[in-house]
Amino acid sequence: MEMGLGQMGMSPDEFDRITVAEFISKQKGFFTLEQQREKQHWYRTIALLNIQLQKKDRINPETFFKEKKKTTPMTREQFEKLTKRWSKFHVAGELKFPVPGGHRKLPEKAPGV
Repeated sequence: MEMGLGQMGMSPDEFDRITVAEFISKQKGFFTLEQQREKQHWYRTIALLNIQLQKKDRINPETFFKEKKKTTPMTREQFEKLTKRWSKFHVAGELKFPVPGGHRKLPEKAPGV
């Protein structure tokens, strides 16, 4: 309700009449518009920054907004290899990797519980 009435600027009457599917569609459109506005803001910021920088140091907006590489989930083999590698550091409730003052016992309960 806060999203519809506050951020998206819907009236209470409009919010009451809208279906869930319509709200989700409107919300997606709202977020797309917000992302475009934010991107435009960054383009202006980069342009103002580039005015002050030497040509060799200028930022290319296209590389700045380049899509980040998507990661792939870990395979079972990778997980088992990682688990085996890190299992040697945790044996019988003790940390076996270097910590100040040597090894320490793990607490039975989280502090404050």
